[in-house]
Amino acid sequence: MQNMKYKGDIMAYLNRLWFLNECAGITKAALRDVVRKALPDEIIWMLLMCGGMDMDKQIWKTVKKASKAHEEAEYIIKVKSSGGGSGGESLGRKEKVEEEGSSSRCRSRGKGKEKKSSTNIIT
Repeated sequence: MQNMKYKGDIMAYLNRLWFLNECAGITKAALRDVVRKALPDEIIWMLLMCGGMDMDKQIWKTVKKASKAHEEAEYIIKVKSSGGGSGGESLGRKEKVEEEGSSSRCRSRGKGKEKKSSTNIIT
């Protein structure tokens, strides 16, 4: 498990680590250390903003959330630097999906604020 490296695809990384951990049975602080060891510094910085890491389930959820936000930011920077648009008038497919689901946002918006009204019509 400790030889696993994050290579830009958080789902592949977490799925593989989770699978390996089923056999190894690492928990809490040791699991947190193994999972963080292979992450880039940018994601480690985001972990503190994206939730707690006290319990095993929180560790997986927080790392996924921080990494998804990082991957989304990298994609937006790449599109922006390649002249793919500014201000959002020409959003790429990935950005549109992220806007609709917005599951990679780190901070919670509070109770019930993420619910969309059924009267909102997007044209």
